[in-house]
Amino acid sequence: MDSIEITDNTGKKTKKESGFFADTLKIVSGTGISQIISIIVVPILARIFSPADFGILSVINSINSIVSGVSSLGYERAIMLPEKEKDASNLLGLAFLFAALTGIISALVLKFAAAPITRLLNIPQFAPYTWVIPLFITFSTIFIILNQWNTRHRKYYRLSISNVISSLTTSGIQLLSGLLGLISGISLVFGAIIGQVAAALSLGFLIWRDDAKSLKQNIHWEEMVAQLHRYKKFPIYATPSTLLNTISWQLPTFFLATFFSPTIVGYYDLGNRVIRMPLSIIAGALSQVFYQRAAQARIDGTLTDWVERIFRTLINFGMFPMAVMTIIGQDVFIVVFGVQWREAGVYTQILSIWMFFWFISSPLSTLFFVLEKQEYLLRLNIFILITRVFSLGVGSLLRDARLAIMLFAVSGIVVYGYLCISIIIAAKVSWKRVLEIQLSGLYFSIPVMVLLAILKLVLLPSWEILISAGIIFICYYAYMIYKDPLLNELFRRPLSMMRP
Repeated sequence: MDSIEITDNTGKKTKKESGFFADTLKIVSGTGISQIISIIVVPILARIFSPADFGILSVINSINSIVSGVSSLGYERAIMLPEKEKDASNLLGLAFLFAALTGIISALVLKFAAAPITRLLNIPQFAPYTWVIPLFITFSTIFIILNQWNTRHRKYYRLSISNVISSLTTSGIQLLSGLLGLISGISLVFGAIIGQVAAALSLGFLIWRDDAKSLKQNIHWEEMVAQLHRYKKFPIYATPSTLLNTISWQLPTFFLATFFSPTIVGYYDLGNRVIRMPLSIIAGALSQVFYQRAAQARIDGTLTDWVERIFRTLINFGMFPMAVMTIIGQDVFIVVFGVQWREAGVYTQILSIWMFFWFISSPLSTLFFVLEKQEYLLRLNIFILITRVFSLGVGSLLRDARLAIMLFAVSGIVVYGYLCISIIIAAKVSWKRVLEIQLSGLYFSIPVMVLLAILKLVLLPSWEILISAGIIFICYYAYMIYKDPLLNELFRRPLSMMRP
């Protein structure tokens, strides 16, 4: 693992820092291309399929996310940690064994309980198709495991290729289904599943092509048992923590499906997906690479400086768009997706501030795995789950979907705000520096929010407000890319960084 140096005495970037940027940009580039495909396709799909169809897709995605996230018992996360390649290889084999076992159990459960599960989730029309869910879970888990192996070896171009293949496959099948008149949530689900299969197979092929020889030599039963015991903290603490975290993320889908309708779920799903889409490109890339680098930074004594730099970039990138979306979310959805999605725009306005706190804490939260404090994340995720069940439960029992989502957002702001504080304390970043960074973001966000609010008060058409916001966005990010060293590096060399 490379050591990390932020700057030399002259303030110039070192080669080691550039390595971080190169790795991050390789992920951002591939993920960005796949997200661009989605950005182009989703408005078309939103005009072909109904909110209820998107609601069915959201429910199946939620089930898949919960099960696939824990099916290898957290051993996939441990792949990054061993110094010896042999140990990492046996962790890979161990993760695959648990993933296969989970797939079999999922198939048995759904064989005997498909009807009651689909009735409870308000999607009885999907009962004949539940056999595809174990397939979805299995290939999602395979992709998660291979992703960790790939990250360990810093072959990020392979991940970029698989992400683009997945996005093209998913979007292509969903669009083709709509054009052929197969307009239902089931078509959206099948597109998502085939896209996941394509992602796992393409990444698996690239890894097998390069690493098959060493994997065959290194993987042995007795060695897998040794790694099972060596990293037992992951199934004991990390797996329950991941399970609780994933369930808490999917709770809105299940509550809204059970107490309201697939249409309300569809509004929430599209609103949540669109608002997370641009943020997840940066957050996901930084999270993967930061996890790898933070372990060495702890040894080198540079962890505090490193966390501060990443924190500043996250503030610069995330605060402004979320502040703007709280004002014009509804206008965005009316113009881009059509009037029938107006309510989804309202949901994005409610969720925006909460999403900002998630964006800040998500990449940096891997710090607790580096510090081997998985038990802290477990306690935190228990608290997150309790607060979300309470907030969504109150809104659902009162039969007010907006109230449920609003309470959900407020609980998220409180909990993720607390997580941000915990990360700052763990990394020993100066509170003075934290305050300065936050204020620098507010200097730009508050005036723009006021301006857009005035434009709405004078009743300008939605498309004029959107054009005004677009011009402001371009100016803001042009300035931030110029000013912020990390963003500057990420966007300055997009093509050269895609080389293997």
